[in-house]
Amino acid sequence: MISEHVTFIQGNKDILTRYEQTHFLGNGNNYVYEMLDTQTGSKQAVKIFDLKNDDIECFKNEVQLLEKIKSQPNKYIINYLGYCIAEKRAGGDTNGSYSSQIMGYILMEKGKANLNNYIKKRVETQGMFP
Repeated sequence: MISEHVTFIQGNKDILTRYEQTHFLGNGNNYVYEMLDTQTGSKQAVKIFDLKNDDIECFKNEVQLLEKIKSQPNKYIINYLGYCIAEKRAGGDTNGSYSSQIMGYILMEKGKANLNNYIKKRVETQGMFP
């Protein structure tokens, strides 16, 4: 579960408590993991953001865009399932101090393909996109 060493701040708390990370799917500016819904057994994906000062706006913009898209369903677009913001704590010395970072989680339907891999294969076999 994501909830270990994490304090909920805002959004859908189920993302922290209901889902288990099963394996790493990929990364760009963020990390994406496959998630197992412990109640239904279905597999989803979570995109994890380290919300440093400049990344907060990127995260907010992505959530707003996904919420707009969700209101107009399209079979060609992955379903957005929600977001969560939480504080992740690490370490902890004998004085009880620890380091922390604010994390953003975007839960979405797990697609059947990896866009990054598709683009790499396309470039290798057919050259750059027109």
